[in-house]
Amino acid sequence: MKKKVAKRQIERIRKVARKWITPLGLRWWNKITWRYHDGDDGMWETGNQTVIVMRTTARWEYLWATVDCNLTAISEMTDDDLEQGVLHELAHILLAEIRANRGQKHFERTCTRLAQIFTWIREAT
Repeated sequence: MKKKVAKRQIERIRKVARKWITPLGLRWWNKITWRYHDGDDGMWETGNQTVIVMRTTARWEYLWATVDCNLTAISEMTDDDLEQGVLHELAHILLAEIRANRGQKHFERTCTRLAQIFTWIREAT
């Protein structure tokens, strides 16, 4: 990926993150790190050939989170889809503490629904 394209995608991600981190109450987390990858290193495919756009790891007990972003996949997303993706990852951070007690599919569905709900709330106000 060319540097200019990567820089544009990073700014798109940062714009959405800035918009949502404070309203969702995540400003109080000790550290949320955003890492950016070109998407060509092979770490972005699942066993069923689904491309992973973003992946979040959260250490809720320390209030630390890392969001890894596949810039190649993000460059193909609309702004609305990117916002839903960022919201989904932020929902992972919000729900990290309960993840150990729930199944992965249930957890993913809950994050997706929360991302949609956040958008509906924004549109209603």
